[in-house]
Amino acid sequence: MIESLSWRWFRAILPICFICFLYISAFHLFICATNSLIYSTLCLIHANQSFCSEIDHNKSLRALQTSIQKESSQWSLYGTLSFGIIACFISPIYGSLSDTKNRKLPIILTISNAIITGVIITIGSIFRGTKTSLLLYIIASIINGFGGGTLILLSSCFGYVSDICIEKEQHVQAIAIIEASLHLGTEYCSSLVFLKSRSITNSSSINLWSKVKRPFLDTRDLIIDLKHNKLLTSFVILLLSLFFYEFFRMGSSSIYYLYLHRMSFNDTQYATYFTCEQIATCLALICLALLRKRWKINDLYLCIIGLCLSLIGPILFAFASHNKAMIFGAIPSMMFGIFFPVCLRAVLAHLVPARDK
Repeated sequence: MIESLSWRWFRAILPICFICFLYISAFHLFICATNSLIYSTLCLIHANQSFCSEIDHNKSLRALQTSIQKESSQWSLYGTLSFGIIACFISPIYGSLSDTKNRKLPIILTISNAIITGVIITIGSIFRGTKTSLLLYIIASIINGFGGGTLILLSSCFGYVSDICIEKEQHVQAIAIIEASLHLGTEYCSSLVFLKSRSITNSSSINLWSKVKRPFLDTRDLIIDLKHNKLLTSFVILLLSLFFYEFFRMGSSSIYYLYLHRMSFNDTQYATYFTCEQIATCLALICLALLRKRWKINDLYLCIIGLCLSLIGPILFAFASHNKAMIFGAIPSMMFGIFFPVCLRAVLAHLVPARDK
């Protein structure tokens, strides 16, 4: 009987894990594809195909490359805002649907919306090189906002497995398995991006081999250049710092969900909390841009500030069992925690030689 219950429990969460795996993989591929589409479209608007194929390799074109990159960043910001503003209002609504109607409904709506968004972006790629492509990107971002994004999917999936788990141990195990599927999806997407070749000139077998060995050759060249510039030790220390930070932060969303679930938060309150946190993070990134541009504060100092503030949030969570308001009080500290990974990546980017970027 116990084996039968365990098997039914496993069969119930397996489709959820598969959905999360595919969605997070598609999400990261979507970001890479849309950024590439925006950049190539703007490049073709300002120049022709042969010029755009050389712009990343010709150092004499660095000024124009920077100009196109800045314009691409602006369009990416427009798309992010189009998505974020709508998602902020939609998230509590979908959270309420998950609580009152059906756990599966927000999952279906989010996935359907993601498919429609992908179709619009695919149509936009047909018009690559024209402003129609950029307009379709903004439209796709707006439509994607009505799906609520990753937050709604995860909260609905967590809520779904919470309902089918009878024991507390099963609840924790189910959340951990879903979190693992998310990280597997991220790694799968990263491997696909690594296998993207820089040029397609050889036969399929040779091209596949070049795709496989390209990351290792790039890593070797980077190590040689860093050693030549006497920056290898600094680079390794900072890279390990980022690795351990991201490693310990893995699964934080699941831990917060379990904690809020224990605090009797329903999916509506959960969505509201993380919506507020996402808005606060966006404000923190805007604040970061102002700090770096206007006051010229060193990135390492901002890293230290972000690391210290990111520790305050979990401390407030620990005391929130006696005062629920402290959970929302953790948002200001955690919003500035984004400073650490963002600024540390900027420092690492500055250490990398220009020809390896």
